[in-house]
Amino acid sequence: MFTATRFALQAARHDITLTVRAATGAPPPTMDISTRAALAWATIDGARMLGLDGRIGSLTPGKQADVILIDARGINMRPVHDPAASSLFHAGPRDVDTVIVAGQMKKRGGRLLATGLDAKLDLLAQSGARIMADFRAGQSAG
Repeated sequence: MFTATRFALQAARHDITLTVRAATGAPPPTMDISTRAALAWATIDGARMLGLDGRIGSLTPGKQADVILIDARGINMRPVHDPAASSLFHAGPRDVDTVIVAGQMKKRGGRLLATGLDAKLDLLAQSGARIMADFRAGQSAG
C-alpha cells in the first residue's frame, strides 16, 4: 500500500494545485491534505470503506491487533523529521521489519515467518503465468 497511498496523495495534491492555479493564476499557498490524512486513507478509512472499522484500521482496545513496524535506519529513510511523512514518502516493503496480524507475528527482522513459503511462491508464479497466458490469448483473439 506504500506506492498506492503515495500516488493517491500526490494525485489529490496535484488536483488541488491545478484547481487553485486555474482560479488564481498561482499555486496554492498551503497544501490542505497532510501525510497523516493519507495514512488514514490506507488504515482506518480503508477499513471503514470495507465496513470493518469496528475490527481493524486503528490501534484501539478491543480491535484486532494489526501492526506494521518500519525500520527507519535505512539511508532512504534519513533524515526522519516527521515519521508519518518519512513512512509515506520514503518507506517501501523492504523497510517493513515486523508485521503482526490479529496478534500473530507474520514478519520479524525483515523475514517472513510463513510456513511453506516456497510452495506458496510457486503457486503465485503459476497463477501469474496463467493470467499472462489468458491475457495473451485474449489479445490474439481480439
